[in-house]
Amino acid sequence: MKKIVIAVPIIAFAIAIIIFPHELYDNFLWKYFIGPVIADALGHPVEYHGVVAKEGYTIVSEIFYAIGLLAAIYALYLFFKKVGITPSKKFFVSTMPFILLGSFGRVLEDASILKPPLSYFFISPLIYLQISIYFSLALIFGIFIKKEKYFALIVVIIDALYTIFYFSYGNLFRYAIHPIIFVSISLFSIYIYILFDEKDYNASLFSFGILFFMPSFLTFLSLPVKHFQPIIFVSLFIALAISISSHIVSKYAKSFFHGFINSSIIFAHSLDAFTTWMVVANPFNLGIYYGEKHPLPAVLLKYGNGIAYPLLKIAIIFLIIYAINDLKTGLKNTIKWLILFIGLAPGLRDFLRVLIGV
Repeated sequence: MKKIVIAVPIIAFAIAIIIFPHELYDNFLWKYFIGPVIADALGHPVEYHGVVAKEGYTIVSEIFYAIGLLAAIYALYLFFKKVGITPSKKFFVSTMPFILLGSFGRVLEDASILKPPLSYFFISPLIYLQISIYFSLALIFGIFIKKEKYFALIVVIIDALYTIFYFSYGNLFRYAIHPIIFVSISLFSIYIYILFDEKDYNASLFSFGILFFMPSFLTFLSLPVKHFQPIIFVSLFIALAISISSHIVSKYAKSFFHGFINSSIIFAHSLDAFTTWMVVANPFNLGIYYGEKHPLPAVLLKYGNGIAYPLLKIAIIFLIIYAINDLKTGLKNTIKWLILFIGLAPGLRDFLRVLIGV
């Protein structure tokens, strides 16, 4: 019955697109979702069938992405519940390479080292769809397969696919990791997997995560620094101060805001909020100018010195942590993990982008 409930709207929408292509594809899918990704990659507005799309988000796209996020939380929770996974501190650490992949991969597109159509897959939301596929495969392996020899076999297959892609489509990169280096990363990921005493989903997620993350990290290190901006470390220090202070105060006040998971979430969103504030509102006249693509933050950052945005964002994070505190541990930590992801990935991306001046 659940499959039918999911399938019917999808089939109905597909049929509607065929019958009303201009209304549903051109003026909806293209204008609010597909076009903005292409415009972001090309750096200018794009047009299709007379419909102009600009990079960034709109109220319409934000609403649908929010609905998608809620659906993802619920679906992930149901899957975790079915296979007996309760996200814990170890799970949060094991998935960190995937979160970092979102940050560093996005910076590579910001630095214009990827050419279309490859660059499209490193722009939101496609980069997160790409990461979710890697994550899902690693999770499934860690739940159902687990054996070291199969882990090594899959890594060898990934090496072969990367080598083929490198020599066939190397022109899509300005900087790319040579297959020999990729093989070295692969051997390292295999070694990490072997080190885990318990071959479970945590071992699989961390080991595969390293395999997918390290190429982006090494490519990032090879990027030329256009304009080094160490002043952005102020936002990092502010984020650390807020997360550490909230941890200490809540611990002694016997509140529930302390602990690794909650402190990580507070740090992630504080970094995102204050990095955005420093470079968009530019309250200290630092000579750093970036735009804001999300509608509500863009409005808040225009008034006064824009401080309302980071303060409101952090307050909302505290309220969310408070509101979900009494939920079942599985659901609560699933929500927290996704909140961490959507805070740290873009927050660190913005920080790194400003740091190297791209």
